[in-house]
Parts: sequence; structure tokens; C-alpha cells
Amino acid sequence: MKSIKVLPVYSKLSQSDPVADIPIGLSLREHQVKTFDAIRDPDVDVVFNTAMTGDGKSLAAYLPTLVDNRRVLAMYPTNELIRDQRDQIKTYCDSFSSNITPECMYSEHLYDLRAELELGSQASTIEFLAEGHEVLLTNPDIFNLIANFKYMSKHQNPDRLLQTILNCYDVFLFDEFHIYDVSQVVSVLTAMLYIIEQAQGTRDRKKFVFLSATPNPLLLECLEQSELRYKIIEGDYRFENADEQRWSQICKPFTLHFHGIGRQTEAWIQSRYVEIANWFSENPDSRGAIIVNSVASAKRIVAFLEDRHSAGEFPSVGEITGLTGKLERKSARDKDILVGTSTVDVGIDFKINYLIFESLDAGTWVQRLGRLGRHSGYKQDGKSVTFRNFVAHSLLPKYVAERVAGYDCLTSEIDKTSLVALMKNDDDEKRVFSPINNFQNYQRAWGWLQPAHVINTLEHPRLRDNYASLREQLTKTYSDIFNVKISERVGWYYAITQKQPEIIENAVTQFRGETLFTCGILDETDGEIKTYDLLWVLRNTDTEWMHKRDFIDVIEARGIQPHRYNYVDVYLRLIKYRAEPERLRLRYNKPVLSSFNEDAYSRVKTRQGFEINGSFQDINRINRVLKRKKLLCLIRKESVSELRSRLRLSPLFGIFPLVDSEGNPLSVVFFKDALLLQSLPYIWAGEG
Repeated sequence: MKSIKVLPVYSKLSQSDPVADIPIGLSLREHQVKTFDAIRDPDVDVVFNTAMTGDGKSLAAYLPTLVDNRRVLAMYPTNELIRDQRDQIKTYCDSFSSNITPECMYSEHLYDLRAELELGSQASTIEFLAEGHEVLLTNPDIFNLIANFKYMSKHQNPDRLLQTILNCYDVFLFDEFHIYDVSQVVSVLTAMLYIIEQAQGTRDRKKFVFLSATPNPLLLECLEQSELRYKIIEGDYRFENADEQRWSQICKPFTLHFHGIGRQTEAWIQSRYVEIANWFSENPDSRGAIIVNSVASAKRIVAFLEDRHSAGEFPSVGEITGLTGKLERKSARDKDILVGTSTVDVGIDFKINYLIFESLDAGTWVQRLGRLGRHSGYKQDGKSVTFRNFVAHSLLPKYVAERVAGYDCLTSEIDKTSLVALMKNDDDEKRVFSPINNFQNYQRAWGWLQPAHVINTLEHPRLRDNYASLREQLTKTYSDIFNVKISERVGWYYAITQKQPEIIENAVTQFRGETLFTCGILDETDGEIKTYDLLWVLRNTDTEWMHKRDFIDVIEARGIQPHRYNYVDVYLRLIKYRAEPERLRLRYNKPVLSSFNEDAYSRVKTRQGFEINGSFQDINRINRVLKRKKLLCLIRKESVSELRSRLRLSPLFGIFPLVDSEGNPLSVVFFKDALLLQSLPYIWAGEG
């Protein structure tokens, strides 16, 4: 085990006072003032703030709203973060004596509000929220649907909802942008070019603000080509000898331990729980978090530690994952130790001084480490509690831990900037984590579908004349950036809509892709109604079949709107979570390997006939539903492990083991992942 001391971080304070109406006692940091000025600057279209985690990027982005009443549509990657940021903005409003009313907009809230106000559609509900709130916090999935002219009925103008949004908001904010993949960057870029171009020559100029650890290289390259004016704002930091009049501490010093454990996180925690408990005994009033990659792993860790807590051997434990119920989520924040997944590591501001975290890549490592050291303590029962010590345990693949141990620069202490740079180093001889495929060819292979969709929509009979000039300019801009003739590709786009519309659904409409099979769950362990990935549920829980009508009766009795579950494939009663997962693979009801053709299987195709191969309860009932579903997919004869290794795919990339009707082992990728995979030369060039 290698251990180092990470020095405290101080951010430079602004030495001027250019922002009016700042609350007494609030000292703005230099990067916050620069961000405020850039958003105000008529000669800047796009602003990047790359300040360090915990350095107040959010306040920087909302200063124009709090001071100048600029209206903001903000995009956050998780609903948990949306709610967290809404509460934070309310705190800002109190400090600035502002009467701004921030509001959330995610799918569940839209359904509830639509039913409560008896609004006729999701579009009407979105319009209601936009027209009534100066700050609206949503997710990029909903923004992508709006920007691609969705939600409207065929009797309405396709641009109506998007135009309402553009009339209501002039700042478009994207938080945690560094976690977006190439297909998502293309989606945001296409929408941004449309929105900014439409406002050219008017007083209603639009601004895009990206809060990100590092600016996305693809986005920067495209901005250069488009001649949009952008500004990158960085934080200015010091790590020792900081004058309190000029520098503000944003991260406490902490001890960082590196552990090479491979995939043995659960075993490591079980073998160290006494040591962890002792640390909390020696450091009373501490708060901690354990962040892991898998929901199943988080559930098993919670079950183990709760047993130890019940025996009086361990601090209290809470859980926040994609399957955690609302009541449990709320109570989890008051526990001594929180166990969670990516639901909690993306930007949520927990007050902790003890952290255990898994990571499989550099970006996740930096993101999760950033949860520690941001706060000196917390309040409990109206009293302030101060943390004494700060500790992090980084659980790494063994090869990463070995590389870390070999770095001479990781001696007794290091500053955080140098530490992050070391862990993110992408030089072949110095990198810590193995490289992961970033699918850089996706932009050329499929990225053009996004702008082609926009141009095709602007040629709608009811829009054609009004948008003639904009359509002409956008066609030129998109062609330059995507390096294709978009006017020609619009014809390709139309052909795809007729032959294989599922490609458009996944490349354009779906921002993050779909879950393969979704189930509605009546969770008997906490009594709550949920939706989740069916394959995960079958592997990790014991379930019973529910008829749709029985499920609907339950949710209607609780006042829940049933149309929220229209997209669900099957309905299950979840009895309990398993201690160990069951093995699972998919089955395709046609022969594949005996007639395998490299050309045919190097292209995505919509197929039916997929079933789940396993001995799960009610599997025949489940398969009767699933095999009728049309799925965009790419079948390969390589094994899952071979594809991952050969193509440098992330362990979290969705490849499934498959067996065909003749029993041959294969692998299969679905939806947007299939489009990403096809964009790789190894696949489309037939090298396999």
C-alpha cells in the first residue's frame, strides 16, 4: 500500500469588486468574476469554466442570474444532482435577497405536474415550467428531445416548443460536461450551433456555459471551425504560504492510500471493516462515503455493514443508488457512512472527511476523489461539527497500483494539481490507467445524422419559408464542421427513416441510449415503486411475475399516474436482493455463426427474437414479451472479453454474451452502443 499526503488547496480571490450587489461577507474568487464578465461580454458566445472541484463553479455560472436576472436553462447529468443544485440555488437566492424561483424538470416531475394541473401533454407541461421560472434545471436527455423538435404532435409546428424555450432563456448551462461521450458532444454541438445561429443579428444573444474539469477537445476543435467565440477560464491555485486576504481554502489536506485489489472491493471492505470502525471511533463525528461501480456491489456492501452496525460493531450506514427509494435516499445523508454509485459521485456536495472509492479510469478517479476535503464540517441539531482528519482510500486495479508505486514523484506529499495531472497523464510511457476507446470516428460515421435531422425538420412545409435563411446558413456551418455535404446527407437521412428508423431513434432522439429491457418493480424490501434494468434485476434479485393490470392497480391506489410506466416491458414484484448474482446470457432464436457474413455483421441491424437464457422464475412469461421487441443491434462472433481487450472498451460498455439457435457463443451490442461500435475501423472495415 502506498500512502501520500495531499496538500491543501487555496483559490485566488478577486482583488477588485466588479460585481454589484454582492452580499456582505462574500468574497468572490477570481475565476468567478472572470466567468461573470465573460457571460456578460457580447463578444463571447461560449464560456468554459475549468476551475477545480469544490471551487464554486456553480456560483460563477449563476452570478449573472442573481445580479442581472439572466434566465438560465441548466443541464445536469443526474436527477439527484438536479435536486441538489436546485437547493443550492435557493441558498444563493437567500444570500443575494433574490426572488428567483428555480425549478426542476425531469420525467417523473413532468408526469406528476401534468396530472396535477391537468395539462394536455408533456410539451404543455414544459412550456408551463419554462414560462414560470427564471432558472429551470433539467437533464441533457430532455434538452436533446426539445432541441430535436420532439414532444410536438403532428398537428403542431415542430419548432413550437424549442422556440418557447429560446424565448424564455438566454443562458444554456451544462454541468459535468467532461463525462459526456462523443455522441453526446455531437448532440450538444448541433443544438448549440442552431440556437446561437438563430439569434445572430438580434439583441437576444444566447450564451452557452460549460462547467468541466477539462474542455472537450472535439468541442473546441469544432468551435474553432465554426468561428464561434469562446473563452476558457481556469482557477488560480496555491498549495502553501497562502495569504488569507488573497486566497481562500477550497480543499483540506488529506492522506491518500492506494490499494491494488483488482475486483475484490467487497472482500476488501469485509476484511477491513474493523479497521474502518476503529478510525471512526478515533475520529468521532466523522462522516464518510464508499463509492463503487456497481449497484449490486453497493447493495451487498450495505447489507454486510448494516449487519455489523446492528451488532454494535460499525457506524450507521446509508445507501444511494439507482435503486434506492426516496425515503431511504433522504435518510442516507444523515448516516455516518454513505454507500453509493455514480449517482452520488457526479457533483453532489456531501460533507465527508473519509472516502473509499473504486475507479476504472482516470476521469472517474478524479471525479470521486473530488468529493473529499470540500468542507471543514457539518451542522447537526443546530450545532457546528468540525472534522479533524481527512482520509481517502483509492481501490485500484492491480496494474494501476503497481504503476503508481513506481512513480518517484509520489513521495511523502504532493499538491492536488500535480496529483490529478499524474493520474490523467495520457502519455504512453507515463499513463497510469490503460487507455479507453473514445470512439473518435463516431462524428464522421454517424454524427452527421444530427444536423441532417435539423435541416430536414426546417424543410417542413409549415417552416420552410420562415427558416429559409437560417437553413441555408446552418447547412454551410454544419457541412464545414462535419466535413460532409449536409444537403446531400439529408437525402441519406430520409432513406434511413424509411428503411431503419431505429437508427434515427438511437443516434438523434436518445441522448444516452436506452435500457435493453426495462421492468416496473414493486419493491417489497422498501415498499416503493421503481423502474430498472430487467437483466440486472433478474441477476441480482428474487422476483415474482405481476400482470400489468395488477401493477397498475397498485400504483393508481398510491396516486401515481400509470402513463409514467407505458414504456416498461414487464412488471415484477421484487422479493429480496441476492447475496450473489446469477449468471445470465441472451439467446437469439436464429442461426448466426453458420451463415456469418463479415459484411452483414459489421453493420447495425434491427432484429427480433432475443430472449433471456436462464432458469429464472417466470422466464417463459418474460421471454414471450421480450422476443417480440425490435432491437437495433450489432452481433459479433468474438467473445465479450476479446472485443473489450482488442478494442480497448470500458468495462462498463454494454456488451452481452449471446448464444444463437445452434448453441454457438457470440456477443451482441445494442442501441447507441452498437452505433459507437460500428464506427470503429475494426468493425466497419471488416477486419474482424
